Amino acid sequence: RPQTQPHDPPTPETGHDDHHLCLSKPSAHVVIEIHWSITSPVRAFRVETESLWDRSESARIAGVDVAVLSPEDLILHLCLHASYHHLFDTPLKYLCDITEAVRHHRERIDWGLLSSMARRRGLARCTYFTLWCAKTTLACEVPAGVLRELRPSDLDPSWMESALHRVLRPETGKTASLTSANLSRLGATGQLREKMGILGRSVFPSRSTLAQMYAVPADSLRIFFFYPVRWRDHVARHRGTAWRMLTRQPQTMKKARQENELRDWLSGPS
Repeated sequence: RPQTQPHDPPTPETGHDDHHLCLSKPSAHVVIEIHWSITSPVRAFRVETESLWDRSESARIAGVDVAVLSPEDLILHLCLHASYHHLFDTPLKYLCDITEAVRHHRERIDWGLLSSMARRRGLARCTYFTLWCAKTTLACEVPAGVLRELRPSDLDPSWMESALHRVLRPETGKTASLTSANLSRLGATGQLREKMGILGRSVFPSRSTLAQMYAVPADSLRIFFFYPVRWRDHVARHRGTAWRMLTRQPQTMKKARQENELRDWLSGPS
């Protein structure tokens, strides 16, 4: 359990909604995310970091003793990450992780505790949606009673059909998931001023956000040299999608609307 506050160095300045540091070494294709919270505190989910530590367990990895999440916390985190954070942008990877976690811990999982924690944290919708997909596609060993208990009353069957389609027939190129919440919101609004605001926040992030992206101290003058790097990376990654959004191409607009609806539903009251 860390003894320092998450806002200590190596990043002297971090935003109030930050929940992890991203350290990368491109030459080695290595990216490490150091979390002090499972998700941003400004979101609708209520994940108490202290409770994760209280239920953590000991494990030995590569000869080193470490603390790992309890089976229930691990599964809930995987469900949140797959559904809300990424909208199943690489579906089989996430569902395989969940299925293997359930298989490995099947004798120890307290499904009643998992269900109650999912509801208390506002994760019932994310948990149901993801576990249902894993059970339907990979025969994940989730008790049917757990799914019945977690099933939201306002579930739209079309979302389930869309999720199965994305798992079994992954989309690529122009039909792929937008994934980025900013891009989805860009397509949802018809107001030029709001579009410019979304683009501005994405292309001109705060110094603290930029510090996380490129592992450079936020209070260093070097941070300003990374804005051109951010612009280059942003254009390389999103230029096609952003253009389709700005020109309101029907297929892209429909996808943006669907992704916004799903994100809003997943983070709604459960």
